[in-house]
Amino acid sequence: MNRIQIRKNIFILFGLVILINTSCLSFRDEPSINGFQFISGVVVAHDRNEAYVMNPDGGVDAIDLSSGAVAWTTMEASKPLALNGNLLICQVESSGVKKKNRLVLVALNIHGHGDPAVAGRMDLPPEVIVSIDEKLNSSFFASAQPSGNDAVIFWEYIYHPIKGVRPENRFPLVDQENIEMGTMPRTVNSSITTGALQMNLTSGIVSPLSTKTELTAPKPYQLKSINEKGRIVGVKGRQFVSMDDNIILNSERINNDTVWNKYKWTIFDRSSNQLLGEMRNHYSATPFFLAGSLLVYNTNLFIRRINNELVGESTKIRAVDLNTGQELWGKEIRDTKYYGPFPH
Repeated sequence: MNRIQIRKNIFILFGLVILINTSCLSFRDEPSINGFQFISGVVVAHDRNEAYVMNPDGGVDAIDLSSGAVAWTTMEASKPLALNGNLLICQVESSGVKKKNRLVLVALNIHGHGDPAVAGRMDLPPEVIVSIDEKLNSSFFASAQPSGNDAVIFWEYIYHPIKGVRPENRFPLVDQENIEMGTMPRTVNSSITTGALQMNLTSGIVSPLSTKTELTAPKPYQLKSINEKGRIVGVKGRQFVSMDDNIILNSERINNDTVWNKYKWTIFDRSSNQLLGEMRNHYSATPFFLAGSLLVYNTNLFIRRINNELVGESTKIRAVDLNTGQELWGKEIRDTKYYGPFPH
């Protein structure tokens, strides 16, 4: 075999290696999708104009933000945590898991209608009870952040001892911000256990976080208020930044309690201060973001009286067209809060 033929063979082999390596690229190696965690159990992909939500049946739905229609649904996962490329990292329901302290995770391919791409699990400390729904005396909360080829999983377990208290200590609450945002309150006697894991999105191997990370657990419940710096000047009311930092909501109370929608929301573009629209709501403020001309926000379970009848609304994410101020769609999502029964 002459030198020219040898060189040709080398180039062919080199090309085959590149081709094989390219074909083995995982879903996460595709162009990164602009995603963020909206509220607990709801992850938004702006680039696809989709939201991935916990549905009331225990699975995950992909929602088209322009119409509210379900693009796909899966029962292979229960709670979306974060996006890494085209992989949606999710927590799996623990009801079918023998060990109460076992955290089960799965990454779904959002381009493949939610098909599982890789799965992993890890046993947490024995005193931890992994769950998605709050319980009478405990709660478990998992969140995630993308980190290269991995996902960093943060978890927190809160245990509340059940015991009687004297009347003056009936509400010994120490975390008022979380109570206002609808999460389980922490009492003086609560014990809190936290930790962090890393999940390899190729092998599914889950291990304790071995190195320090600058990543922190996301806080999806925390509305970011604006004080003096960054406010829209000349507008009366409280101002808040959207969960994706793109728009500003100005909330002004315009009626008393005899009017249900007593707050006026005025929406501005954060970079240009351009007025985008306004609407009325019974919330002074709640987590929100903009999808095209739609303001998307969430409402928790509530009951109101209409014509001497009590009418309830389940927990939802809703979309209002800022051009008309009218609600375009509402999607019920899984409510993980504990409402009772309570000991007497």
